[in-house]
Amino acid sequence: MQQLLTVKDVSQLLKVKEQTLRLWACKGRLKAYKVGGLRFKLRDIEAFVNQNAITQPRPVQEILDTLSSEVYNSCKV
Repeated sequence: MQQLLTVKDVSQLLKVKEQTLRLWACKGRLKAYKVGGLRFKLRDIEAFVNQNAITQPRPVQEILDTLSSEVYNSCKV
């Protein structure tokens, strides 16, 4: 099962406001799941970043590496 990321987690990684993520989810631009609040799958975030021209202070690959690393590290026992 894939870990679900919170709105706060994704907003910090993409450097956008939480409200922006909620709007994107509401408009269907970014796939989200309602599980005790909005949650996002890593693969959906990766697809969104790759498919959209988001102005970012960091390169897309760096964001994806950070996402993958944080998810991997949070699953370590």
